[in-house]
Amino acid sequence: MSVSDLFKPLTFLHGSPMRNRFMLAPLTSQQSDFDGTASKYDQIWMEQLAKGGYGLIQTSASTVEAGAIAFERQLGIHSDKHLPGLTKMATAIRGGGALSAVQLHHAGHQAKPEFGGIPAPASSKTLKDIKAISTEDVERIRDSFIEAAKRAQLSGFDGVSVHGAFGWILSEFLSPNLNDRTDKYGGSIENRARFTIEVIEGIRKACGNDFQIGWRLSIERYGLRLEELREITTEIFD
Repeated sequence: MSVSDLFKPLTFLHGSPMRNRFMLAPLTSQQSDFDGTASKYDQIWMEQLAKGGYGLIQTSASTVEAGAIAFERQLGIHSDKHLPGLTKMATAIRGGGALSAVQLHHAGHQAKPEFGGIPAPASSKTLKDIKAISTEDVERIRDSFIEAAKRAQLSGFDGVSVHGAFGWILSEFLSPNLNDRTDKYGGSIENRARFTIEVIEGIRKACGNDFQIGWRLSIERYGLRLEELREITTEIFD
């Protein structure tokens, strides 16, 4: 690839093409209002970025549940009260000609109680005196990811980026070091990947073929195994 190729459109299996190959990473700025609604600072930031010529602009990590929070003043997408601010952000990005995506985030065992977070570990051994979440809790959080994606679509975003990296809840479940469950979400590689696959497949079913779905993952640390991630990625992109 030459430098000139960076300025060529990039097409996808789903949704509109990017006008070029420049993508803004989902930078967590911690400048939203304390209830997760987009602040005036979020709006100014997006309006500035929209003028930058990017092919794709992603929001910061956005909580799919109120208890999923990892950062103070983190952007939220877990409530309909967030829709007006998100809509304004999506409109600004579209006005600048870029594709837009919300990064969907749940902190898992790293959720911060000081900000209202509720730690949700895959295993009882991860945090002292905190039990692993139940199968029903996993299914509820799965559905929260899907509902958040529906809010992103309703707000006018072209897609979402499912945050499955850095030991957050989805990568936590993928890790044999952080996941010692004995239910359908633990044990084999198939079971440990089930949470992520159900989230992605659920979003596709709920939001349709034109909605774009990205997946951010770690390929090292947290006990993740590269050879397993190859298998999982092959299944997801098949």
